[in-house]
Amino acid sequence: MIFNPGKMNPFPEFASIGFRGRYIYFKLDDGRKITIPISSFPKLDHATLKERENFHTNGVHVFWDDIDEIIGVKNILGPGTTKY
Repeated sequence: MIFNPGKMNPFPEFASIGFRGRYIYFKLDDGRKITIPISSFPKLDHATLKERENFHTNGVHVFWDDIDEIIGVKNILGPGTTKY
């Protein structure tokens, strides 16, 4: 069990996710915008446009059920990055 008083999330959350060309764009609720080449995520790189656009989020993770891919805020920002 993880201790998380008040259920505070130590990471910013995804505000939006989008694709343009060969890049995936993540906008975070703290205002940061992260751009990463799709080739950094092999499952997304080999996915169809329809598969890429079929995702859902819980705020701190993005899930692509069709291709069994999950990307978390922690993964794109690196360890130790929080909004508090």
